[in-house]
Amino acid sequence: MDTYTLWILYAFSFYYGRSIMNLEFLSKTDKQLEELRFAQTPAGRLARKEIHRRKMVGYCDGTAIDRGFDGDGSPKANPYEVS
Repeated sequence: MDTYTLWILYAFSFYYGRSIMNLEFLSKTDKQLEELRFAQTPAGRLARKEIHRRKMVGYCDGTAIDRGFDGDGSPKANPYEVS
């Protein structure tokens, strides 16, 4: 982001008394956010907000989707899994 955009975001947060969006959670996968969302901490709150934001824009990276089971009962591999 350029300096002007950052200044506008800062002015908005100062005027309305809200903090600007935490950009750290944009880089997390859906699975990481899913693990964090039950925590009753500020990180859990931000994870829940990011999950809600992603639902509103229709974004899904596929890491939190349950793939089901193979014929032998073992869970299917997730092709989107980040190691």
